[in-house]
Amino acid sequence: MISFKAKSQSTIPDTIKKNEFLGYLSKNHNGEKYVPFEITTLDGKKINNESLVGKVTFINFWFEGCLGCRSEFQRLNELYDSLKTNSSFQFVSVTFDSLQTLPDFIKKFDLQFPIACIKDINEAWRMNLRFGFPTNIIVDKHGVIFMATMKKVADKNGLLFMSLHDVLFTMRSLLNQS
Repeated sequence: MISFKAKSQSTIPDTIKKNEFLGYLSKNHNGEKYVPFEITTLDGKKINNESLVGKVTFINFWFEGCLGCRSEFQRLNELYDSLKTNSSFQFVSVTFDSLQTLPDFIKKFDLQFPIACIKDINEAWRMNLRFGFPTNIIVDKHGVIFMATMKKVADKNGLLFMSLHDVLFTMRSLLNQS
């Protein structure tokens, strides 16, 4: 069994067996409807499957103790800042960290994008398609997964990275589709 420890959190989920986990990593979810969900951002905005329709949505999953997650925050701020004025775009970042520690963490890393905190780590795991952390998902205007990946948004492309330039190009292309 593979187990993941998050800073001061329980194991992500103990029930995942190694071969099941590796199968999820290689599964392509592109073209599937995004999983049913309902979350509320820290500023009170409710987001669910219905609110995905008509918007291109970038969903990011992270937690405080994830160094890979932290490494993409600056590029995620840039992505959000580049597209936030487009009414057909929405961005939500999802974490399972404690509401008590989030304000200081958000300030420390100058996170400017909307964040939703969910209490159940297994729900975060389900919503990120069991890909792990960080995970980035782009959902098209029909609520269908265009791309789901564990690649981090960075300055370059590679095995573990996708460039901010390529993400912006993809998002803008989807935003221009009817």
